[in-house]
Amino acid sequence: MNKWSPASPADYLPIKDHGLIGNGRACALVGRDGTVSFICVPRFDAPPLLCSLLDRHRGGSFLLAPEGLRLSRQHYLEDTPRDRAEGNCSGTCVSRRALSI
Repeated sequence: MNKWSPASPADYLPIKDHGLIGNGRACALVGRDGTVSFICVPRFDAPPLLCSLLDRHRGGSFLLAPEGLRLSRQHYLEDTPRDRAEGNCSGTCVSRRALSI
């Protein structure tokens, strides 16, 4: 499992801190902080619906995270296209993420 890191860096979240989830038709890059920063739907070759990975101010994003998140980490679940993110705020929370469209 990856080490704990600050949940919200001052600048862009590094690409190494994103996980790729998909369903064979569409894909999304999800940050360890819970931000969907790039997603193409309904297909891989569609224009991106969200692309804050390229432009944080105009690209759009979706965040699903507990309030007060301080530290986070993520890893892929073995032999699956899903990932697991853990966050630390007043306790530890866990989210398992997959793309189902």
